[in-house]
Amino acid sequence: MATSGAINGLMTARDMVTAALQDMAVIAAREEPSAEDMALGIRHLNWMLKEWMADGCNLWREFEDSVVVTAGSASVTLDPRVVDILEMRRVVTATNEMSLSRWERADYDCIPNKVAPGMPTCFVPLKMRDTYEARFWPVPNVDTTFKYTAARVIEDVADEDDNVDAPQEWTSTIVANLAARMMPAFGDQFQNVQTVRLAAQLYQQMRAYDRPASYFMGTYEYGN
Repeated sequence: MATSGAINGLMTARDMVTAALQDMAVIAAREEPSAEDMALGIRHLNWMLKEWMADGCNLWREFEDSVVVTAGSASVTLDPRVVDILEMRRVVTATNEMSLSRWERADYDCIPNKVAPGMPTCFVPLKMRDTYEARFWPVPNVDTTFKYTAARVIEDVADEDDNVDAPQEWTSTIVANLAARMMPAFGDQFQNVQTVRLAAQLYQQMRAYDRPASYFMGTYEYGN
């Protein structure tokens, strides 16, 4: 018998919340959740997905972009989807890019002359509540294009018929962790040990799967 050939099947937020409530035995297999239970589930689903972003950069959220910084500008506001800058390069020519060192705010604060002009050699990520900026040193003395790889924010679930912003291999992990997370809200003070253990196991499995296959650290020399 032929296989379906489909590789992009996704569950909606409604499907995930319903499956989690069924796994918790809050509703029966053929039962639909109430409007209140659905709203509770989506609220916890959004909270959980946003919290997972703080546990590392997920590979499916990485994207590349570029930004032009005008001469004399020490910083630039990036795409609002950005939650972390993984790397940044200064475009020298169409075929030549210079990698910038990433400094943290404390490193930047120690620079005695923060407005020194020149060709930037480092960038400082500055995460605000509603924006994400990159600050440069030295300050570009000509209009300069920078390319960068960033991790983007996970999109909100705004409607129960929305697909969750995660790959299909994360589906069972999301459902299991959502069930474990909602248990206290339904009066399960002791929680189901098996469900909690499965949720933790699936999450660690997906976190390991989501990491790059290998890291290479070395010294590079670049031209001007």
